[in-house]
Amino acid sequence: MSSSPQQAKVPVRQVSLIISAQFCERFCYYSMKAILPLFLLNHLRYSEQESKVIIHTYMMFVYFFPIIGSFLADNWFGKFNIIVYLSLLYSAGNFLLATASGLSEIDLPKLLAQIALFMIAFAAGSIKPCSVAFGGDQYIVPEQELLLKRYFSIYYFMSSTASFSSTFLSPNLVKYVSCYGRDSCYPLAFGLSGVLMILSFILFFVGNRLYIHKRPVSGENVIISVFRCIFNSIYNRITTTVRPKPSHFIDYADRDRFTEDFKSEVKAMLKVLVIFIAYPIFWALFDQKASSWIYLAKSMDRKVYDMEVLPEYMLLINSILLVLCIPLFEMVIYPLFAKCNLLTKPLERMIWGAITLWLAFVAASIIFVYIEQGVQLHVLWLLPQYFFVTLAEVLFSVAGIEFAYTDAPESMKSVIQAIWLLTSTVGNFVFIFITKTGLVRIGANESIFYTILMFFNIVLLVYLSNRYAKSKERAAQRYSAVAMEETALNNP
Repeated sequence: MSSSPQQAKVPVRQVSLIISAQFCERFCYYSMKAILPLFLLNHLRYSEQESKVIIHTYMMFVYFFPIIGSFLADNWFGKFNIIVYLSLLYSAGNFLLATASGLSEIDLPKLLAQIALFMIAFAAGSIKPCSVAFGGDQYIVPEQELLLKRYFSIYYFMSSTASFSSTFLSPNLVKYVSCYGRDSCYPLAFGLSGVLMILSFILFFVGNRLYIHKRPVSGENVIISVFRCIFNSIYNRITTTVRPKPSHFIDYADRDRFTEDFKSEVKAMLKVLVIFIAYPIFWALFDQKASSWIYLAKSMDRKVYDMEVLPEYMLLINSILLVLCIPLFEMVIYPLFAKCNLLTKPLERMIWGAITLWLAFVAASIIFVYIEQGVQLHVLWLLPQYFFVTLAEVLFSVAGIEFAYTDAPESMKSVIQAIWLLTSTVGNFVFIFITKTGLVRIGANESIFYTILMFFNIVLLVYLSNRYAKSKERAAQRYSAVAMEETALNNP
């Protein structure tokens, strides 16, 4: 009795190697991210303000380079080659960081650390969109669509496990192991990350002959086509006079270069992107959980019985809550609220995600005020704000990805996903600008400023969401009217 094609071609070995390599890469990424704030502050002797700027610059590049990585993979090198070669660069960056952390000087380690962080940001960011997509390429769709969905679940679970385990292990290696005559051992933690990236490279590379390799697509990339259309429309709008005036500026684009269908999809994409205006401020606040709040934890009482709670453990709590909350929301919270017609739409969930992030900063601001008044608070008082920031991530981030995918025109989905990642880059740039220019004093004033900024951003998001919903409703009514008219003409 012959087995079905789906049963005969399940890519168990290929996917096992890809997911194992992903676990090592994510362990490396989160391990380094967990110890970076105190490494910059305590070891390289940067000020708290300088350290936060470096951390957010690093995160800004991590979320910028996926666009470069996906562009290079889709047009020239392919996903496999991008992952292989940049894994080596990734590992080299970690070993360079380990070298910098072992030197006793100050200036040279600072330079080496900055070079290493750029190498890691470029490699991690460029690999990010390729690894998950390459695993998906191993499945035959639609025959193996259910297996593909299971792959994404396992992939996310392994990433979460790597985040949890690395955030626990790495700070303990630094804290409780001594080397080079110091009480801490950053070279061991960074070196372990480099070794894991070498292991990730080996695990991924050995499956080369087993993998399904999809060649880069020939022709102009859709992202380039979109920008060409927009710039051509703007240029023609400025330099030419058209009568009667088009209702939309995209209609100014050259007819011989861009089809009407393509221009319609660009218009639909721009409507979605209007919502994105409110995203950067969210990320400017959200990413402070790995910078400002770590330094806040450092200044608090961290004794629980005879054990010291390391500041980095706050990120561990975030990882644990995230793993618990995502299935809880999907299986319990959302179905329960759906009975009351609540939290059923991505934009609605995102608004509540923004509100919970605002609540997290309200809690953080209160703690900052008490600490600046000389009150010694226990680090467990940070639990409410980390709980709120986890809810914000579940509500906003997951729903944001869904909205960016479902509401984007079919040919523009990759463009929208790329710009979704760019909003995080812009958000981190906003934080860097505010910090570098010294618009507000670090501490309570800074936290209160971001709390107020987030309040106005929520108002903006609500306004843009309502406007977008009304626009979709009008478009649906027009479509329905046209359909009814065509039906009447065809059936006199």
